[in-house]
Amino acid sequence: GYAVMDNSREFTFYEGQLIWSRFNAMVVAHAVLIGFISQAALSDAGAEVYDITSKMVVVVGCVVGAQLALVWWRITSVGWSLQHAWLNKVKSDKNDVAPKEVYEKWTKRFLFSSYQDPIWWCAHAVIAIFFFAYLSLFLYFSNEANINKYLILAIFVAAIVLFALLLFSSLTTLNIRDEAQE
Repeated sequence: GYAVMDNSREFTFYEGQLIWSRFNAMVVAHAVLIGFISQAALSDAGAEVYDITSKMVVVVGCVVGAQLALVWWRITSVGWSLQHAWLNKVKSDKNDVAPKEVYEKWTKRFLFSSYQDPIWWCAHAVIAIFFFAYLSLFLYFSNEANINKYLILAIFVAAIVLFALLLFSSLTTLNIRDEAQE
């Protein structure tokens, strides 16, 4: 009994540490990528000869950045679900010495979601900001690079659909934590 609960509590805190370690690593990765994109975007500023290569580097960097943001969203959502699964295991223990209110406040419902807390929403908002920043830069620089407008539209629509699917998946089908309660 006690050993299982100690492990569950340790896994709860360990998963929380992993969430923020992955989050910090992704912030650094995006900062490096944005620096690379900025350098490419500004490389021919003020030049008399227009350099299409630097614009294409920016466009490709934006596509890579948007994909990286989608992966970031998914691993953050999964980490949060795993942490809450362990948290529910701890909450269900009758011998746990911590007051139940601590766990109830931690898993309080927020907006229309069944299990995400306000911190989940804030973390995912940061990811969404990166995603839409890449998408905005992509739209601007793909036009500058004279890429086919239908291709631009197709990539833009695909990105929005992928983002919507990830959001929907995070809010409805990722119920690892809820299943652990049963």
